Amino acid sequence: MLRVLLAVFLLFGTAQAAELHVSIPSPPFGRGDPFQAPGPPNLYVAPAIFDALTVIDGGGNLHPALAISWHASDDGRTWTFDLRHDVKFADGTPFDADAIIAALDYLTGEHLPSDLNAIEFENVVGYRAVDPFTVEITSRVPAPLLPRAVTVLYAVQPELWRKLGPVDFSYRPVGTGPFKVERWGTAQVDLAAHAESWRPAKVGAMTVHFQQDATARLQGLLAGQIDIALALSPEDRSAVEASGGAMHVVVPPAVVGLMFVATQPGSPFADARVRQAMNYAVDKTRLVQVFYEGVVDPSGQPAARAALGFNPDIVPYPYDPTRARALLAEAGYANGFSFSMDAVVGSTGSDGAIYQQIASDLAAIGVSMSIRAISNARFGQNFRGGNWDAQAFSFFYGAEPAFDALRPLKYYRCDWPNTAFCDPAAEPLFDAAAAATTLDDRAAAARQVMARFHDQASALFLYEAPRFHATSKRVDRFHMDHHMIRFEDVTFAPE
Repeated sequence: MLRVLLAVFLLFGTAQAAELHVSIPSPPFGRGDPFQAPGPPNLYVAPAIFDALTVIDGGGNLHPALAISWHASDDGRTWTFDLRHDVKFADGTPFDADAIIAALDYLTGEHLPSDLNAIEFENVVGYRAVDPFTVEITSRVPAPLLPRAVTVLYAVQPELWRKLGPVDFSYRPVGTGPFKVERWGTAQVDLAAHAESWRPAKVGAMTVHFQQDATARLQGLLAGQIDIALALSPEDRSAVEASGGAMHVVVPPAVVGLMFVATQPGSPFADARVRQAMNYAVDKTRLVQVFYEGVVDPSGQPAARAALGFNPDIVPYPYDPTRARALLAEAGYANGFSFSMDAVVGSTGSDGAIYQQIASDLAAIGVSMSIRAISNARFGQNFRGGNWDAQAFSFFYGAEPAFDALRPLKYYRCDWPNTAFCDPAAEPLFDAAAAATTLDDRAAAARQVMARFHDQASALFLYEAPRFHATSKRVDRFHMDHHMIRFEDVTFAPE
């Protein structure tokens, strides 16, 4: 019996002491500021450090996190959240409603323009701590999405947040998650287990490496230096499995596309016929078969199947280069045209080759697309600032955080600063969705928006965005919901 107990102790102790190494394509926007973006690369790291009120799994189902229950008022405008007791921040400070109030003070007040999560709370007109473990949030209009939106209402250590401000806090963030930050550098972030977390880690430490080159992420895993390599290519499967590792396919609620800058004077993309021609010209079925093992289908709308508002009646544009050339001729571009496209290359192992194939398909109808590789940081600057020095750019129509199909289309509204696309006829449809009092009504309105965006070909819609992640033979347990690793569940295999 003593030997058994000793073996268990040694095994547990080894697992706790072991350090997990994770490689991701780029550092999170704004480092440890949890409010910068709802999707990757921020969502690759934030859940290790922070918790929000609720969490959504890979199937789009809502679950408790720091909030254990919630309910709405009769008019649907006020939601009351009951908070978890006995939670501590990584510095030992007890968690209570003040942490949520601090976050709401910031997100509904003078936040950084780059804090895109603030968009989720733009209709919030009031909030209060009813008691230390109850928070009430009131919206200007009925808010059926609010329990899903608070998946990005992260609890920041309120005293430090108020004292340091978001920029200084981002270098030494403190949350209630399974890990605490030891050092935030330019190439990596070093973390240690937060022993008193309500969802404690099963490994003792973790380093997250920022490696834009997918080949470097793969080689690190094959060499035994990396345990989890995110955003690889399906063609890496054989090498990963030959090394004793495993490939994991995750399909987040997102669609990949090329967003056209249709608001520039004289742009060919101001004409819907040109945008439709682009959709007919690209063989999307071949793209997903060749580059993604056929694990997803082509898309004809900016909504993934798991998103609230996906329109199942929409049929993606078929591959029809003859129709594409005819539409170009109708629009006055019988001889084609040239344009440049900005792309973040390296987010997945296949994206560079995919953009080259798209360029080849477009060349067949006389359209020349030059690809300019840019960093994630540069993309963020261009997108937020409206620096449209290219005529199109790769875009990720992510429905996170609320799995809301309309979330990424906020940037297509005519009143969005420096918008790349404006369709006045779509505005009443957006307004109807915003006025919905139930999730079902909002989904119905969103489906109409999807149909309009399909017909207008607001972008070159490609496919839902599969992600191929790999774990080394050292990793025994790994689970990922959309872009969110369940860090507290990661374990090493017994040696």
